[in-house]
Parts: sequence; structure tokens; C-alpha cells
Amino acid sequence: MGTARSLLISMIVVLAFVAVWVAFVPRPNGNPPQSVDAMASAKQVRQQQGWDLRMPASLPKGWRATSVRFGPGPDSLQTFHAGYLSRDENSYVGLEETTHATAHWLEVKAGSATHPGTVTVEGEAWQKRTATDEHGVTTHSLVLRGGKGLTVVVAGNGTYADLARFAGRLQPLSASSRASAG
Repeated sequence: MGTARSLLISMIVVLAFVAVWVAFVPRPNGNPPQSVDAMASAKQVRQQQGWDLRMPASLPKGWRATSVRFGPGPDSLQTFHAGYLSRDENSYVGLEETTHATAHWLEVKAGSATHPGTVTVEGEAWQKRTATDEHGVTTHSLVLRGGKGLTVVVAGNGTYADLARFAGRLQPLSASSRASAG
């Protein structure tokens, strides 16, 4: 018969093996984000609010909408959000739109740290903004103050050039409705 000491040593060896096994067995990252119909939601907001939201006429190959919502944002401003993810899930672009954006809304949605100039996209000047969070992660944003008080923010983890290419795909819903009707 073994002793209590032998039993304890056996338990430690088994627990050490289990700990190593748990540490090295790969686990899936959970469920991949599901695709959503951002365009349908944008059309519903346009119908209910009268906003001429800007939406991508097409997405880059392999990209998909993974989040969409409409509701109160900073300063209780109604905000439309659509999030887009690349096929490899390494690139993200968020589209935020509201009317009569306040300075605080812009700071939350587009960052306030620096304002390194503008970039022209389809003849419109988009303001560059950058935010760095508490973990040192930098997000670039492009901001367009459009007609009828609508402000559009395109933000993501890519470069300003990446964001400008995405912004170049945006069209007012009224333009895409006319194009699909004709």
C-alpha cells in the first residue's frame, strides 16, 4: 500500500500533466462574426429619419458587414454604425454617421489626439484624425461634414490611404437608389 506522500506526488504529477496539456491544446477563437445586412438597416434609417446616409456601393473583395446598429451615441445623438471586417479578420473599418455632430461626439467616434490635415476623396475634403487608446493601439479616422448636417466618420486599424479607398466607395443612399432604379 502506498503512503499519503506517494498519493500526493502522483496527484502533483497528474495535475502538472493536465496543466501542460490545457496550455498547449489549441482552442478555437470562438464563433466567427456573422455577416449582417447593413444596407437594409441604412435604408430603414433613411426611411424613418430622412437621413441620406452614405453606404459602400460595393465592398472590397472578401470584406463583409459584421455589425450594424442605430441608437443613441455620445451626447445622446442618434448614431448609425456599420462595422466591416476583412476576410482574414485582420482589417476593420467602422462607419459612423449622425446629424449635427458635437465636438464630444467627434472625439469619441474619431479621436482627438491629432489633426494631421485632410485627404481629398471623390472631390471632398475629409479631415484626418488619430486616436491612441490606453493600450497604445492607434486608430485612424477620416471625417466628412456633409450636407444637411450629416457627419460621416470612417475609422479603422488601417492607414489613411486604406480608409480613403473605403471612403471612396461610399455613396449617398439617394444616389444608390437612383442608380438601382434606372
